[in-house]
Amino acid sequence: MKSTMRIAIAGLALEVLLGPPIASAQINFMKSGYYLSLGDSVAAGEGALPVTQGFVYRLYDQGVFGRKQEMDFANIGIKGITAEEAQVLQVPQALCFQPPRIAVAPSVITLTAGANDFFVYLADPNNPLDPGAIIALADGIAARVDNIIRSLVFGLAGLPAYCAGDGIPGITVLVSNYYSFGHPDPQIEFLLDLALTSFGTSLEARVARIQSDIIASGKDARVGYVDTYSAMDGRQGLLLIQKRNGFGGAFDFEIHPTNAGHAVIAREFGRVWNSLR
Repeated sequence: MKSTMRIAIAGLALEVLLGPPIASAQINFMKSGYYLSLGDSVAAGEGALPVTQGFVYRLYDQGVFGRKQEMDFANIGIKGITAEEAQVLQVPQALCFQPPRIAVAPSVITLTAGANDFFVYLADPNNPLDPGAIIALADGIAARVDNIIRSLVFGLAGLPAYCAGDGIPGITVLVSNYYSFGHPDPQIEFLLDLALTSFGTSLEARVARIQSDIIASGKDARVGYVDTYSAMDGRQGLLLIQKRNGFGGAFDFEIHPTNAGHAVIAREFGRVWNSLR
């Protein structure tokens, strides 16, 4: 009898251990905001391990833009995408997936785009690499990012009638430059840094003009410039190029942030967000 009882108890214990877990209580909160991430591999979390330690996920998880229970969230950052491709592929999604199809329109968008445009340029050996050409290239890439921001704020022609043709109401767009890649070859580092600083200078000036245009138009929108270059300048341990297997050769190197680098980027986005409130 005792043996039978032991077997029954053991069987019950095994069933509990191997059976489906009991669902914990969960409440569906009403959403009052929507954080949407656009851009390239930096936005996608590349370099972080796991990628959900990327700056975008940190901003959501830490409740920078609002309590998680009250925020919708989506990250459509794509590795390898250029600013021009983000304009064509990602901007229409942001403008067209609107209420009533979804409950809440995007209220804050973060954007990192432009680095891949430069690498596409470098891939063509026929493209000039003199300083004048690099500065002009950087300004042209900044202009593409400018187009993305303006489309989100002021709208985009040619979209279906159900899209936000006049821009997303009340949107806040936070756009960043890029940090220095820290290449060990001085000549290549000069070229990269010239491109990055020129891009940042042009983008910052363009954001200032967009801010003025928003005021002149009377729109309820905000745009902030996030200077990750200054935030990460001179600091160690923030980039994979500084880590094992992060550098394989002159044009074989990692440009992405480490977990620590993504944390710094997230803090800078948060700082700019708070300055706009």
